[in-house]
Amino acid sequence: MLFRPIIPEDIDQFETLVGQLGNGMGASLRIGREGLKQRIELSMESFTHPTSPFLFQFVLEDPLTRQLVGICGLESLNQGKPFYAFRLETEFVESKLLDFRKERHSLRLTEVFTGSTNLCSQFLLPKYRGRGLGKLLSHGRLLYAINFPQLFGGEIVAELRGNYDRHGNSPFLQFISKNFFKELDYEAYSKILCSGAEQEFLSLIPKKSLYTSFFPSSVRDSICTFHPETIANSKLLHRLGFRFTQHIGYSSGAPILRVDLCQLQTTLRNLCTEWQVPNSQIQEYSNDCKGSSGIDFQIRLNSDTATFPPHPTHALGHLPFG
Repeated sequence: MLFRPIIPEDIDQFETLVGQLGNGMGASLRIGREGLKQRIELSMESFTHPTSPFLFQFVLEDPLTRQLVGICGLESLNQGKPFYAFRLETEFVESKLLDFRKERHSLRLTEVFTGSTNLCSQFLLPKYRGRGLGKLLSHGRLLYAINFPQLFGGEIVAELRGNYDRHGNSPFLQFISKNFFKELDYEAYSKILCSGAEQEFLSLIPKKSLYTSFFPSSVRDSICTFHPETIANSKLLHRLGFRFTQHIGYSSGAPILRVDLCQLQTTLRNLCTEWQVPNSQIQEYSNDCKGSSGIDFQIRLNSDTATFPPHPTHALGHLPFG
């Protein structure tokens, strides 16, 4: 298996992979063939002349069939526009006269993570799952980040995939959109995002506290939850040092995690010594890795399986709130 940067010749298979993304995944990739071509061009430019805003798009290729079986990326946040998320807030109110004390939970839309790097667009074909290759995708892009730390600011963040059903419905997205715009499913929201109207949509959401006690119970229960297919990845990120930021996605209600890049460098390098890849050789660093460009960065396995140490039992799961 070969983990490498995307190239223009990948466009057909890239488009095919994007067409197989599930609900709650890759909203920024649902931009049509021409949009994907522009994304490849931006990635190529980022690898050869890394400046902000940047996008590093990687693919996982089966060298025997030349088939692309997975994708993942790193992108700068605040790419010429603010990045917003809901902050979870808790306050205590009390009255001695009335013998009353209570917690109040609320959401506040805030601009956050200026200058940070976002993990984006990770997807692996179902038939290739269960072999450790999903972990290879996740670790591979982070290995790139720790080799070129000067490009990625002080922290890396990851918004987990929202808890959408197979029809693209999410109680959180439906509630927020219905009350402040019009009711949306994931497909409709993706069209808004890809049309460039995201900031217009965000401007309609109040910047004051939204008290969750006024939310339907189904919406409250969906806060800080994420898609079942994301559980394994959330555990992996937790092991690498990612922690909950008290922020959730404004459209998904899913947790946003973060890690300091310097902490990630130590954790990931220690973890790499534990990798067990039977009958294979990992090329973690390319000849070009000491320079300013990473266009030749790749990880090559002489096998279609990668075995990693098990996750600790205390890894991240559902985060109850409110």
